[in-house]
Amino acid sequence: MILFCRNVARVGVQNLLARFEAQPVTPAASSIDSTISYNGDDARRYLYEWDKVLGHHWEVTQETEHLEAALATSQTTLTTMEGESTAARVRLVESDARR
Repeated sequence: MILFCRNVARVGVQNLLARFEAQPVTPAASSIDSTISYNGDDARRYLYEWDKVLGHHWEVTQETEHLEAALATSQTTLTTMEGESTAARVRLVESDARR
């Protein structure tokens, strides 16, 4: 699912890049205007950064899933050990009571 979302987002950003590159570049009237104009390089940089963020998100999601699986396994083991410990204590009390 994450990979699908990543591909869909990437396609959207690539469409954005294509639109930026299709727009004619007009010279800025002043230095102030030039700081707020966008070009294909900005869109490529955005696509690059977005791809890095999605990649990091995917890695973190995978790590989270692994940690959740390890936690579930540990909790199951703990519950089992607690049950065995309780049963051993009961047997010990019963054994002591017979003496």
